Amino acid sequence: MSGCHVIVIYLTKMQPEARRLLNKGIGLLSLFSTLKGRFTVFAAVLVLIAVGTTVYTHKNVKQSSDAVAGNLAIRYASQNYSQQIHDGLFDSYKKLSAFLLDPTRTELQAQIHTSLQNTIEASQALSSTVSPAFVANTSIDFNELTRLLMALNADVSKVLNTRLKSREQYPALGQGNQILRPNRIQFVNAMSVAMYEMSSEQESYDQEVFQALVKARFLWSQMVSNFRLYLANRFGSFDEEALKQQEVGIGQLYQALQLQLAVLDKFEQEDKLGFEAANALADMIVSSRGWYQGFKAVKNINRSGEWRADVVLIRTNIEPKLEAITQILSELNAHFEAESLDGIGLLVTAAETQSRFMLYASLCIVAFFILTILFFEKMVLRPVRDVAKAMKAVAFGERGVTIPATGAKETQYLVDAFNEMRSQVRSRQFELEHQALHDSLTGLANRILLRDRLDQAVYNARLAKTECALLIIDIDRFKEINESLGHHAGDALLVEVGLRLESILRKIDTVARLGGDEFAVLLPQSNLPYARRVIDKIEQALGSIHSINGSPIYVSGTIGVAIYPEHGSSPGILLRHADTALHSAKTTQSNFSFYDENLYDDNADRLTLSGDLRDAINNDSLHLVYQPQFDFNSSFVVGVEALVRWDHPRLGAIVPDEIVSLAEQTGQINALTYWVLDTAVRQCAEWRKSGLDIGMSINLSVLNLQDGELIEQIKNCLSLYDLGQNCLTVEITESAMMINPASAMKILKKLEAMGLKLVIDDFGTGFSSLSYLKQLPVEKLKLDKSFVISLDKDSNDEVIVRSTIELAHNLGLQVVAEGVENKASWEILRNLKCDLGQGFYMSKPKSAKEITKWLNSQVVVESIAI
Repeated sequence: MSGCHVIVIYLTKMQPEARRLLNKGIGLLSLFSTLKGRFTVFAAVLVLIAVGTTVYTHKNVKQSSDAVAGNLAIRYASQNYSQQIHDGLFDSYKKLSAFLLDPTRTELQAQIHTSLQNTIEASQALSSTVSPAFVANTSIDFNELTRLLMALNADVSKVLNTRLKSREQYPALGQGNQILRPNRIQFVNAMSVAMYEMSSEQESYDQEVFQALVKARFLWSQMVSNFRLYLANRFGSFDEEALKQQEVGIGQLYQALQLQLAVLDKFEQEDKLGFEAANALADMIVSSRGWYQGFKAVKNINRSGEWRADVVLIRTNIEPKLEAITQILSELNAHFEAESLDGIGLLVTAAETQSRFMLYASLCIVAFFILTILFFEKMVLRPVRDVAKAMKAVAFGERGVTIPATGAKETQYLVDAFNEMRSQVRSRQFELEHQALHDSLTGLANRILLRDRLDQAVYNARLAKTECALLIIDIDRFKEINESLGHHAGDALLVEVGLRLESILRKIDTVARLGGDEFAVLLPQSNLPYARRVIDKIEQALGSIHSINGSPIYVSGTIGVAIYPEHGSSPGILLRHADTALHSAKTTQSNFSFYDENLYDDNADRLTLSGDLRDAINNDSLHLVYQPQFDFNSSFVVGVEALVRWDHPRLGAIVPDEIVSLAEQTGQINALTYWVLDTAVRQCAEWRKSGLDIGMSINLSVLNLQDGELIEQIKNCLSLYDLGQNCLTVEITESAMMINPASAMKILKKLEAMGLKLVIDDFGTGFSSLSYLKQLPVEKLKLDKSFVISLDKDSNDEVIVRSTIELAHNLGLQVVAEGVENKASWEILRNLKCDLGQGFYMSKPKSAKEITKWLNSQVVVESIAI
């Protein structure tokens, strides 16, 4: 009998209960015969293991994380207060620097104190936030931090008050008021007494003594004037080299004055001075010496490091406290970092403990593999299909598409990514729309958005039967700013202009940049009087100093205004008429202009005249006349000035100033200058060949100084007609040079290097700086005719002319007087040692043929009959 038969017989004879237990065991064993059964049992075991390890590691990690989280909350709050202190100090110091540069911005004072007060409050909050354990582990004194911040606030108040009071800011001013001013008044009074006595004693009038008094007065005036320039340089430009030169100059003038007073003292010993003049001389000697002692005291202050009190306060009071506060904050941050490292170490320890049980946790993941498969359809595939369906719907422009949240992070990430993508698409679409309607540099509305808002403003005004205004603003001399300071500075200026315009307008108003240096302002619900007030605000906003990269820039604008419905019934007409008004303002050199219906015709005429001028230049329809210049010593002609004339076929003779103005405004000034240069040089060459040895003078415009081809054009022209450079004189107006002195200096030096003679034209009508005048490579100053015409009638003109001639001669320059209309003026100028003169008394401007015949006669002035 086999063994199997034995087992079967044994099983058949067992009791029913035992048989059921045996069947269950056999059923459990059968589970392992299939892959599903094996996974099921194994998963059950792994779940038990995973639960045990999870409970243990959770408890361990929770303890560590709770401790770190508590410290993290305190540290976050403390670091936040520390950052508030740092930011407040930075903000207050930045605004303090801005206030010191521009103390007129009084609103900065309150802002500075507000920032400092915020740092004090943050410091107090910081000291109450940090834990006792933190305080015990560090040497930081939080009360000292608060005390330093309070002291800093008090020191800042001192600096602000000092900056607002000139005498406290500049100690030298106090010396000036205490010593210099009384001595100056005493000297002037004494000089007046002496001069009055000398002038009143007609019979005993001593010309030599009087001239000595006049020279002493002149030296005193020069010394005081140079001292004022010295103070202006000290308090303004910080040019240390110029300060030393000015100090030496004042000392030299003082020595010269003392020598002159010694001469007067000698006259007094010879009894040539009257009683009052003798007493006045004593006062002058005492006061001049007292004044010079005061000047030396001022000089010592200005040479010291304490010539500005606010700078001393910053260096001695504010900066040390800032350094101490910064040191405390740095130490505080170092402790925060140390605590952070301790927290990280605690978490690392917990992580290491947890990693020991990661193997068991990973096995638990296997157990969940079955569940992952079972729920894959629900947790993954279905959400993916939902997302794909939603993306397709969005692609076809459907709105309001939503995806329900899922229970799995992986699929939820996909849903979140879709939602983020949709948000980014909307954001980028908004940015594109914004870029399409706004200027990329300034962020202001562009021409498209302005037109849209102008349409709406006109529509609303039409419905409400009200008015609205449109202003177009053009920044004056913006091209010069770009060329002298660079396009980066020009862009910064445009941004600053946009901000200033926005700051002075209402919320309903619109500021737009139309392109280049042109802006527009739309004023809905406004009339002409309100537009006029806005113009005043714009002029004030633009007229103040703009600081670009540390360089002060003075800006002005020209404004054209059109009002709906008075100046136009549609947006397009308003834009065109505002632009017409702008061109009218530029033509008339006005700050602003309202549209006038006659402007349209004027612009059309100007366009026609501009074309006629171009034809006249190209067709050689212009002509030159020449006015001679005479030498006051020999009375002979030494040169002529070329003057342009235009006989318009329809309008007749065009005024020369209008020819130049039209050429400058229409961009034809270079072509006009080249025509004048070619014609004048050719004529001069003909005169030279015929034996007439005279020079030729031509005038340059301010725009010619910006022409990069000017130098080459002059060289080519002189070479073409074989004329020496010393035969040509270039006249440039004083105002043209002072628009951009640095650029003008470069051009003038290049012209001088060529051998050309240079003349400052219309001298006395501009605002020349003497420091620039002495550096300019010019040979002559040309007195403006406004000082010469009435020379024989107005004593003030004579004083100005005499002073200018003396100044020019002292600088080694010759003087040309234009506008000599009569013999009396001629004689006065000759007595004043003027070098050259021109005017109707000698000769009116003549054509080339007439002047040739006239020059051949070599007429002297005494034989001229006018």
